[in-house]
Amino acid sequence: TEIYTLSLHDALPISEKGSASAQRELATLYRSGLGVPRDDTQAFIWYRHAADQGDVDAEAMLGYSYLEGRGVTQSAETGLQWLRQSANAGSAEAQYILGLLYQNGRWVDTDTDEAKNWFQRAASLGYARAQDRLANMTIPTVASTAQPTNSQPTNTSVMVQPAGRVVTATLANNRSEEHTSELQSLRHL
Repeated sequence: TEIYTLSLHDALPISEKGSASAQRELATLYRSGLGVPRDDTQAFIWYRHAADQGDVDAEAMLGYSYLEGRGVTQSAETGLQWLRQSANAGSAEAQYILGLLYQNGRWVDTDTDEAKNWFQRAASLGYARAQDRLANMTIPTVASTAQPTNSQPTNTSVMVQPAGRVVTATLANNRSEEHTSELQSLRHL
């Protein structure tokens, strides 16, 4: 906590002078409650200041704040606008988030091609999580017929990834638990 308090002490005066990167960092401290009480409204205000100056990472977080209704009235339309603006300006994080939204049909219609497009854009910027998503989308899966010991039927896919890594995922409602948990983890951004 001490290091974050120091960061708050340093970031606040610089943020008040108009530094977009300091404003974004200050917003992140408030959003996560590091060194300060968690305050989504203050986080939103500081992300907005930075986004208004063209900070693409702040634009992405502002969009996500609107989607989730954190510190602001929830608005999927406004959130998606900010995310697209950030993504089109080159934010790999925003591109990745849009890919997840399209892949999972959250706030948008499910669209595998659009998801793949956003993942490809993020991957081309070296974003490892997007590269992993693309690998999982393009490698054919082999359905397993094994039933669990409790005799409850499941739909399990086995994916062999580059370097021979094998991943299994239990599917529920056509979404893997991995995808669902990653979307849930976005709530903690």
